[in-house]
Order: sequence, then C-alpha cells, then structure tokens
Amino acid sequence: MYAALFALFLLAIALLLLGLGRLGGRIFPVVHICRFLLVFNYIFVAVPSINIQAAPYGSLLCYITIMIIDIISINKYAQIKINLYSTFILPAFCGVLCGIGAKGSYYLFDILLSERLSTVCAIGVAVIIYVVAVFLTKGITKKDFLMVPKGEKIAKVLEKIHLLR
Repeated sequence: MYAALFALFLLAIALLLLGLGRLGGRIFPVVHICRFLLVFNYIFVAVPSINIQAAPYGSLLCYITIMIIDIISINKYAQIKINLYSTFILPAFCGVLCGIGAKGSYYLFDILLSERLSTVCAIGVAVIIYVVAVFLTKGITKKDFLMVPKGEKIAKVLEKIHLLR
C-alpha cells in the first residue's frame, strides 16, 4: 500500500522531469536501484522467517530512493528548490487524516446503513475531512487558486474568511 503511494509521487516527479526534458537522465539510477531490489529480495526472501513478506519492503525502499534521486535531479536541472514540507509532508498528513476519517466513518455508517451506502458516505466524509485539513493547515495558497479558471473569485472569497494565505 505504501509503495503505491510512492509510485504516485514518482509519477508526478517523472512528469515534471519530462517537462524539463530530463526524463532520460533517470534511467541509470533506476537500473541500479532495480539491481539493488533483486539483491535485497534474493537475500531476504530466502530467509524462512521473513520469506515473501520482504518483497514489499524492498519495493518501498526502492521507490523512496528513486524519489530522493529525482528530487535532487529537479533541484539540479530546474534550479528550483522544492519545499518538501508543502509538497510532500503536508499532503501526506492531510491524507492520513482523510484515511482515518474514512475508516472510522465507514465503521460508524456500517452499523446504521448497508455496506454500499456506508462506503459512499465514508468517501464523502473523507473528502470533507481532506478539504478541511488542507485549509486548516494552510496547505493551499492563493497562487494555487489563480491557476484554475475563476480562481481569482474563489481566492477572494477564501481570503475574506481567512482560509487562504
């Protein structure tokens, strides 16, 4: 599950590198990290007490390593400094709150409603929790809204109620 999260981060970073025309530069590090993954799996999957359960940890370690290398590449080629807090930590925190809210509300709704309706309601609660968390942590800025159509109007309203920095 966590490897899938890092795979999504890697997709966004790969698209950024593609836009910079530097996607080919990540082939060699990825090949070396895949070699590491093979060695990691060969060693730890062979241990009877760990067995196949080691494979996801190896994948997660590789995804994290590739992500770090890609962030370094972006800083190098684009001459920009990525704010790790607002780019990764804050959305991850809001996502964790969203997940906790979804799971908790699902169990609550499951007592009262059918399974399908509980799922739909839990997704709705999770969306609300994520949006509230993003605004309370100031994870979205006026600059973000100015990039969308009619974003200026939305930004003005949100600034009036002090939800936007």
